[in-house]
Amino acid sequence: APSPRTPTVRPSKMPTGAPVPQPTYLPGAPTAEPNPSAVPTDSPSLSPSTTRTFTPTFDPATPVLTVTLSDKTRSTITLSVTYAAAYYAGTIYCAAFAAGYVPPTNGFRGQVITSGATDAFIVGDTASTITISGLKSVVDYDTYCVATNVAGSQSLRSDAIATYLQTTTACCKLLTFTKPPAFVYGDVTKYTPTTLPKFDFTLSSNPAADVQITPTV
Repeated sequence: APSPRTPTVRPSKMPTGAPVPQPTYLPGAPTAEPNPSAVPTDSPSLSPSTTRTFTPTFDPATPVLTVTLSDKTRSTITLSVTYAAAYYAGTIYCAAFAAGYVPPTNGFRGQVITSGATDAFIVGDTASTITISGLKSVVDYDTYCVATNVAGSQSLRSDAIATYLQTTTACCKLLTFTKPPAFVYGDVTKYTPTTLPKFDFTLSSNPAADVQITPTV
């Protein structure tokens, strides 16, 4: 029997060279400079596209007043008035009434405005000082304050009543001789009952009790 042989495989045709790959498409070079399809027609604007349709508003009410006593003399009372920053300019009025004054239901604020001392304030102010003058010494007074502003508002009646203070003016009453004699003798024996010197005087305000005045030479 014939002996077995190992099979061999040979190509039927040998390659003539290494294969060279070739592209199927070559892009052409650009024929012109790049040119944008759209050109801006105007400079950019920073103006808003819409306008404001409202303006801010402020509360037209007058500020609520807080009142304390700052100083007093024989004839004056000085009040320190504080309040929240004002949105509108205006005026504060403070008046002094005889102790026991009862604010009427109608016209109370008008009485304060008519007879009161005043101090003007501007937007943003938070404090005022008001001096009420023409008072009598050692007399009790009830004081009240009212605020008004250019928006046409004034303090509420309840806010005005809340400013109440009672203050006694300082001592003492002043004695002024209005018609003193031209001269007086040091020796009173030179006078007769009909030639005694006469002294006319006034007090700065009415006394609360009888007063006896004795001139001394």
